[in-house]
Amino acid sequence: MSAARGTSLGRPAFQQPRRPFARRTSPHETLCSRRGHLKTSTVYGCRRASTSPRRGGAHSCTSACQEVNANSPESASVTQDDTAPAESRPSEGLLTGSAGSAPGLAVFSKRSKLIVLVRHGYSSWNQEGRVQGNSDHSVLTYLGRVQARRCRQALEDINFDACFSSPITRARVTAEMLWEGRSGEIIYNDYLKEANLYELQGLLNSEAKVIYPDRFATWRNKPHEFVTEDGHRPVQEVFESAVKAWRCIEDHPGDRILVVTHKSILRAMIDVALGLGPESFRAFDINNAGICAFALKPGQPAVLTHLNLTFHLTSPEGTVKYNF
Repeated sequence: MSAARGTSLGRPAFQQPRRPFARRTSPHETLCSRRGHLKTSTVYGCRRASTSPRRGGAHSCTSACQEVNANSPESASVTQDDTAPAESRPSEGLLTGSAGSAPGLAVFSKRSKLIVLVRHGYSSWNQEGRVQGNSDHSVLTYLGRVQARRCRQALEDINFDACFSSPITRARVTAEMLWEGRSGEIIYNDYLKEANLYELQGLLNSEAKVIYPDRFATWRNKPHEFVTEDGHRPVQEVFESAVKAWRCIEDHPGDRILVVTHKSILRAMIDVALGLGPESFRAFDINNAGICAFALKPGQPAVLTHLNLTFHLTSPEGTVKYNF
């Protein structure tokens, strides 16, 4: 499957937007020179955030939210040099990750909120082509750390009140890098963990295809019908987690919330917020370090204003600043 393209809501994918959503952009930001990679998205209905981020204001988790202690090892320091050994630099550049029953539940908020959701950076099992699921044996690669740094730079003008994150290492380290320089603790939430894929986890995709041909084919082609050998329904389960994750986020008193998590739970959260069910699981796709955003207003359904933004990964470093 080809790499995901940052898509725009309401315009053809490769149509250049009339008004860019980011400032300080280069003349070459619209289309990537590498075939099939789109650098920008058209933005509608966004509002300008404060241009000077407030370094504080994070809140503790409310009763609806399960907070998990972060006892895992501290992440390694991040180099500021993008020059890595040739073997660790994919030909795609910084753009990685394919971008290809719980009832539908549209999210209605009690107060206005901006929710920014980020997928973790490129991981070791992404690189190896393994099924990750909710296992915690995959870590950020050098490229994944560069992607996380680009995310931090692109979001630094947004005055976030809190950061929620999956406690799984690849997401946790991404969140730590994004939250660097801000005050307040990151809220680690079990509902933001990746979908549990049971017997498929840890296998190379090529191995899973041979060992479990029928189940793997169902997971790929009709994931909402995928049932494990023990009778679990992973997509059903991740949708239930998505509903609970949204409740945690809605109950938090902050108005601007950053969420760092994984692709499957992100897909489920987008579907849940838009009132779509498990059969729409693969309707959306998000690159590693891709950014999505929702606008929530009292008594109104959630509005997906930005989907899989990757402009910050394909433009010169530090030139893209999102203002939602």
